[in-house]
Amino acid sequence: MSVEAPVTREDVLAPPAGTPLRTPLPHPLVRRLDGAPRAALAGFALIAVHLLLRGWVAARGGLGQDELVLIGRTATTPLTADVLLDGYEGRFLPAGILLTDALTRLSPLDPVPFAAVNLLFQTAAALAVWRLLRLLLGARPVALLPLVVYLFAPLALPASSAWASAVTTVPLVAGLAWVCGDAVQLVRTGRARHAVSGTLVLALTFAFAEKALVIPVVALATAAVVQRQDGAPRPLLAALRSGRWLWAAGAAVVGTWWWFWSAAMGPLLVEPERSGLVSTAVEAVRLRLVDGVLTTLVGGPLFWLERGPWVDPPTVLVTVAAVALAAAVGGSAWRRQGTGVIWWLLAGYVVGGALLMVSTRLTSTAPAGLALGLRDYPETTLVVAVGLALVLRAPPRTGLRRLLTSTERRDAAVVVTALFVGLSTWSTVAYDRAWDTDGTAEYLDTARASLAGYGRPILDAPVPSDVVWGPAAPYNRISRVFAATGVAVTKVTDDLAVLDDTGRLVPGRVTDVRVLPAGPVPGCGHIAEGGRPVTIPVAPDIMAGAWTVQLNYLASQDGMLEVSFDQGEPLPVPVRSGAHTVYASLVGGGGSLQVIGTTQQLSVCIDSGVVGLVEIDG
Repeated sequence: MSVEAPVTREDVLAPPAGTPLRTPLPHPLVRRLDGAPRAALAGFALIAVHLLLRGWVAARGGLGQDELVLIGRTATTPLTADVLLDGYEGRFLPAGILLTDALTRLSPLDPVPFAAVNLLFQTAAALAVWRLLRLLLGARPVALLPLVVYLFAPLALPASSAWASAVTTVPLVAGLAWVCGDAVQLVRTGRARHAVSGTLVLALTFAFAEKALVIPVVALATAAVVQRQDGAPRPLLAALRSGRWLWAAGAAVVGTWWWFWSAAMGPLLVEPERSGLVSTAVEAVRLRLVDGVLTTLVGGPLFWLERGPWVDPPTVLVTVAAVALAAAVGGSAWRRQGTGVIWWLLAGYVVGGALLMVSTRLTSTAPAGLALGLRDYPETTLVVAVGLALVLRAPPRTGLRRLLTSTERRDAAVVVTALFVGLSTWSTVAYDRAWDTDGTAEYLDTARASLAGYGRPILDAPVPSDVVWGPAAPYNRISRVFAATGVAVTKVTDDLAVLDDTGRLVPGRVTDVRVLPAGPVPGCGHIAEGGRPVTIPVAPDIMAGAWTVQLNYLASQDGMLEVSFDQGEPLPVPVRSGAHTVYASLVGGGGSLQVIGTTQQLSVCIDSGVVGLVEIDG
């Protein structure tokens, strides 16, 4: 007789035999991540890496010469409508000037707010580009390829790192990407909100950059190519008709902007009498296209010259880049339909940009190497990325045998992308080393502390040329560089102190560019008394400019003199009773100094003096 096993609670609760086991549901957050497109998540991850890299470069860069000039200009000039519309170094950027002024007031000469806003701009630009690429290619992983080109190619690095250029160029890229996306959406759906959005963004972009003129052209070309790939018989006409509200509103924005711009700015092109040689222009275009654009689109240039910085690619990289371009053009033309027009449009845009650079910047004194700077190529990386997306979107040719399987193509794309990102990162780090403003940052910190502890106004004088160079005058002077900090400067002093190359206050002296001759009065020299002017020869004549005059005098009492060049405005100069030395900062030139006493019963003997520049004593 058999004995049955007792029935347990587990036996009662167990499912019948053959019933499939249910897997426990994951956490809701995990379910949402599993349902999200992997390509979208990868895109956002790439954008995060891009922002970390570019933010690191911008934060380390600090404030360079261009930033100090722009900050000095906004800090010393009332922001009237005329000033905002007057432009800066040939650029029309009223919104950029307003923003610079606001950040300067928030924290004078502090690079952190500028780097933070720059990073916000770059975030907006990256998200707008990712939106555009997904509109062109959908949520497929292939959309990551042009995104990687935009995010990591060093072509836009010089234009997006320093604030003075980034405040113009990064909003331009964001506006271009957004308006192109709106144009694609408008021709597809016909919804008016895309025309409104595109028009508002175009107008806002014009407030930052006059190069926003290219936005309607690129947007129309993109929409036309999309129409062509979608089978429209007359793609350009279809794009014009479908997006007519955007194009009409854009034309109104361009016309309004042109009215303000033409009234405020000078000639766009270099005047014929100042233009450079044709051979120099041809060499500049070659350097820009080959050493600049071509190599940076394969991760170069790998090396940078410190001046600029300018690209300095090795010859082997130039060769590799040329081969890669030929392979990309030839391979896409063989495998896909209608890519020829895309490559021609892309080539026309890049070459046209190089020719525009030559026409607007290359003067008779500028070298061809100026083309290696790349600061005026901010949006080209985006245009290349859009062109690549349109090539990938083109329909494949039928009847061709695939050389690689889908897995092999994926693996090859991953390897090439990793190599491109690696080379681009190398080039970015090399750029950071070449673009070294650590010395400027240390100078500014030390100088601010020195000026704050001086306790009296300092004679206005130029800062070191490696902080702000001479041709930027008058924005290379202490009164302009440190204006945002409220520095007290004077044009006359009896205690000559100067900032040395590290920013410390040290005793100064006046170089003897011109030595004032002894006067005709024995035991006195040149005498100024009774309100009668005295003329002190300056031989040979000194050219007009900003000079410092040192006068060694003996005064009968405290009083005032007026001192001027014979070609310049008089400057009130206080004197003290007894034998002293006074230093006066004069603007002018000519063959003599005019000195007159303006205090009654004042008699001043000037026995010696010099005219020159302020430098460190010893």
